Amino acid sequence: QECNIIQEVRVLGVMVGVELTVDGAPVVQKCLERKLLTNCTQGRVIRLLPAMNLTMEQAEEGCQILEDVLKSVAAE
Repeated sequence: QECNIIQEVRVLGVMVGVELTVDGAPVVQKCLERKLLTNCTQGRVIRLLPAMNLTMEQAEEGCQILEDVLKSVAAE
């Protein structure tokens, strides 16, 4: 609701797919610059597949990075 470029979020186990209304490559690049590893599938789907030993603090940090990046891409 806070970001107009998010079309849908899908979750299967620990894998999360975020479908965007824009190309996902810039999102992946900006996340990588901030040390968050993501990948883009089908051009517009950002896939997150965290390690099973991910801590809550790491998850929160990753979510904050992704939120910041998505908002910056939406503002462009």
